[in-house]
Amino acid sequence: MGEALVGRGTRLSLAELPAAWRNWAARERPDLDLDLTWAVFVDYWRAQPGRQGVRLDWLRTWRNWVRRERRQRGGDERGRRPTGTTGERRAAVAETIRDNLARHDWTTTSPWDETGPTPPCGD
Repeated sequence: MGEALVGRGTRLSLAELPAAWRNWAARERPDLDLDLTWAVFVDYWRAQPGRQGVRLDWLRTWRNWVRRERRQRGGDERGRRPTGTTGERRAAVAETIRDNLARHDWTTTSPWDETGPTPPCGD
């Protein structure tokens, strides 16, 4: 049987990520930037009004947060978009387009042949 938690919950009062919590998260999710994840976690929970920001067990709350956090490098297995700045995401898209264009044999086909798109001028 699980242990029973008795008493009233508390608001998050930790100023920094405890070493034991960091070590667990690093083993569980090595893909995460733990400083960023902790900052988002703290901001989220401190912004919750009233009893919505109260929890009985902050360690378990942190563990669930880490398990559910989307991957921070290139999106996750469910296709959710990657984190990062808009500029970083645009750079990644541009790189993908360049790679795709570089792999195409442009000596044998044109983007405007009969199987390609309609030219922009409508001719």
